[in-house]
Amino acid sequence: MSLMTTHADRDKKADATTRYRLTITAGSGLVGTTLALSQDREATIGCGERCSLVVPSSRVAPTHCRLRYEDGEWMLRCEEQPSGELCVVIANDGRCSEMPLCHGDRIEVGGYRLRFEDATLADDDFAEWLPPITLVVRSGPALPDPRLTALSAETVLIGHSDTALWQLPDRTVSRHHCRIETDGDGWIVRDLGSKNGTYLNGERVSRGRLRHDTRLGIGRYSIIVEIEE
Repeated sequence: MSLMTTHADRDKKADATTRYRLTITAGSGLVGTTLALSQDREATIGCGERCSLVVPSSRVAPTHCRLRYEDGEWMLRCEEQPSGELCVVIANDGRCSEMPLCHGDRIEVGGYRLRFEDATLADDDFAEWLPPITLVVRSGPALPDPRLTALSAETVLIGHSDTALWQLPDRTVSRHHCRIETDGDGWIVRDLGSKNGTYLNGERVSRGRLRHDTRLGIGRYSIIVEIEE
């Protein structure tokens, strides 16, 4: 009997167990949490306790969006708010109302980013080559989510807009103020042409290297960077 495992065998095994999944890769909590998706059951995301994936945020509706397996693919659909407007969902950096999901797609719900994965393709696609980064507000206007963590290879858009992953809702913060990202050597901050500037340890920068205990100034917010060594 052959001990070789073929791609077909692996596909059958994945289909029978947890071929598809969502992983939280950035947010104020739950980072690293994974939700296995079943093709015969709808999955819901929201702050309601009955949702398949509960994300506790004031920016998330009780049922914010739904995922359903239809005609051989997973479909993402946004829910309506009581006002009749669709809940805000960002998929691969753009607003969406519904879309088919492919391996590697990134979905933002409130202050959380989720990565859609096909386990038969996910072996080496998202290697964790840098330690996670955590941003913690030390002073500034009150925030519902004063802390955000992101895994390696993620980006964090910061601003006062509801399309920003980390929303700092203050008039001193630009709509899209700055972005936290990686450059191959570590984490950096990049200013996005903000009106009031981005400050690194008190110095205004257009781009700067982030290290553990770096102090980041964005509008009236003073933020401390935590990077695991």
